[in-house]
Amino acid sequence: MIKLGLDMATNSCGLCIMTPKKVRYGSFILSLRERKELSKSEKIERMTNWIFENIGKYFKQDHRLVVEDVFLGKNADAFKHVCRLQGALEHTYFRLTGKQIKYLMAVSARKNLDLRTRASKAEVQLFVIDKYNLGEVDNSIREYVNEQLQEYQNKNLSATTFKKRMNKVSTQIGKLTGINEHIADAIVLCLGAE
Repeated sequence: MIKLGLDMATNSCGLCIMTPKKVRYGSFILSLRERKELSKSEKIERMTNWIFENIGKYFKQDHRLVVEDVFLGKNADAFKHVCRLQGALEHTYFRLTGKQIKYLMAVSARKNLDLRTRASKAEVQLFVIDKYNLGEVDNSIREYVNEQLQEYQNKNLSATTFKKRMNKVSTQIGKLTGINEHIADAIVLCLGAE
């Protein structure tokens, strides 16, 4: 069976296409200009078009579409936008295939893989990179991630400081390997789906 994983956000989307022999991945990110100039509906159309252009060819094969379920963070507008995006995706997907989407919380996918459920973006990226040998990450970056995690777990770092530092490292890992946070989450969704 082919697993298709999507990690969707307001302005970006990570994609994983996992076959028994191969893992393919990619991401869609709206430019800063597009973020400012496009209406919410145009953003949704642009993203759903990109998604279906990349996964539509797998619909006639035995497949499962796994999408990160929404959660209400600090930004209610972003939550509403992702809900609308998922609604557009679900409508089109069901119309084309007659199938239901498998929605999965990121924490559940991580738990199924024995990852920390609250793992940072950088930790998830390193897990995926190591599992599929998707790039080289310098040991100093790995050591930094582990040191920061230890400091956070020992309560020597606030959650805000830890998250800020891990987001910075996540960006660096993405630039070094091409595996950004959205791609890593899409891969983890495929792996963690039962």
